[in-house]
Amino acid sequence: MSRIRHRRRIGESYDIPVSDSPPDLVSQYFSLAVDKNPSLEILQNLSSDEYARSSLARNPNCTEEILQRLACDESVQVRAEVATNPNTSMELLQQLSCDESNIVRSSLARNPNCTGEILQSLACDESVQVRASVKINPSTPEEIMRNLAGDESIFVRCNEDERRQLAGNPNTSVDILRQLTFDESSLVRSLLAENTNTSTDILEKLSDDNSSDIRSELAKNLNTPTWILEKLGDGALEAIDYSIVDDGDAAIIYSLANNPNTPIDLLDRICSIDNEQKDYLVFYRHVARNVNAPDYLLKNIANYPDSETRCNVANNKNTPVSVLKKLASDKDQSVRQAVASNPNTPEAIRKNI
Repeated sequence: MSRIRHRRRIGESYDIPVSDSPPDLVSQYFSLAVDKNPSLEILQNLSSDEYARSSLARNPNCTEEILQRLACDESVQVRAEVATNPNTSMELLQQLSCDESNIVRSSLARNPNCTGEILQSLACDESVQVRASVKINPSTPEEIMRNLAGDESIFVRCNEDERRQLAGNPNTSVDILRQLTFDESSLVRSLLAENTNTSTDILEKLSDDNSSDIRSELAKNLNTPTWILEKLGDGALEAIDYSIVDDGDAAIIYSLANNPNTPIDLLDRICSIDNEQKDYLVFYRHVARNVNAPDYLLKNIANYPDSETRCNVANNKNTPVSVLKKLASDKDQSVRQAVASNPNTPEAIRKNI
């Protein structure tokens, strides 16, 4: 289903379903957000449409009376929009600071119109995402910022750049790395996935990450256990079996093909992909350069029509002498040169190239 994505907040994003709504209704959602003279009558007509009320709550031209009604709306999304509306009164902002939803309080904590008193209250909120939102509010007083710098949560203490450095540092403690598993930044989680100090329980968690980029980095990590590599391979290869492979699945297979710890049976399955499909040639090229590829796979790959694949086989230090001998007379000069440069090529073969 096609969706229109609203601005993201810490911990959650909101979507409006477009395909389920007539074009004129979709247009109404946007017009409600910019209407210069929204009225109570409009609000009364939207009692059953949460998305429309949310659009209205975002409108900076809303009157105090409309915002008061929307601030008590049963929808978290609607109340969160009121919390960020620049026209929301201090009284309503104070009311929303006690809202039961941390999504609403987090949205409020980002509102630059909040008073120091409200921000101080939110800075002590039990929710990590609320406290983190206070820290990025440009109106947060310096004293509150100093207090948040010592917060128990890394997501509050550190900005994203700092968390990236921690995630990629092999000397970062396992406890901190474990906290970063839940980071909303895919870049942070990606660095965590490739960190050689990341523990197995964290790697297992990342193997279920929604981002294929993270799973691809995980497939490259030399410390990723073989059973996790197999799990990643099963998912990516299944997509190919059903012809639904995308760039993300392809990147995972590339990483697995290169990883010297990838189980042989998985390398074998990668080489069993229909080689008539040119898009998949690159998979074999990667397997051909894998230093732990077994003799029988390298022997089979050496017969592929793709010269770059044969060249990688010729460069592989694990390639059997019998295969090197055959490739020494390959029609492609780059393949023959690769055989000549392979340190395991016998001198007798090298002289005849």
